[in-house]
Amino acid sequence: MSAAASQPAEELDSACDALPPILVAPSVGNDHAILDAMPIAAGIFCLKDDKLWVQALNRQFFDLAGCDGCPNAFAEVFQRYSEGPGGDFIRAFLADPAGAPDELAIDQGDGFHRRHLHLKVAPLIEKGSGVRCMLSVVDRTIEVQAEN
Repeated sequence: MSAAASQPAEELDSACDALPPILVAPSVGNDHAILDAMPIAAGIFCLKDDKLWVQALNRQFFDLAGCDGCPNAFAEVFQRYSEGPGGDFIRAFLADPAGAPDELAIDQGDGFHRRHLHLKVAPLIEKGSGVRCMLSVVDRTIEVQAEN
């Protein structure tokens, strides 16, 4: 069991609130202000040494991932998902923004807990920072369930 999992809920909440919303790679400029202005889950990603890195995420992204806004919990989720179709999608886009698809629909889980997500990426190219992208994620589960 991790140290975070053994803390009382109120201590964990305050510990998560105190952590910066940057994971792994340093953020650039006003990334957080851009992301925090968005009403949907959004994050900024880049490639470093052929690996997918997170530079910044907004609270909605953490919440969608089921991490209650806690970067440490998200790191575990990110490791798992970065090796799947979502990670492949982002890596392909970062490798070739002009030629790769910029939208992807992903279904996660089975039965009642199945979620339907729509991913959209857009390039963020700034001098000296290399190619990065902003990923937005819309949970379409309720909409798809209503259609079915």
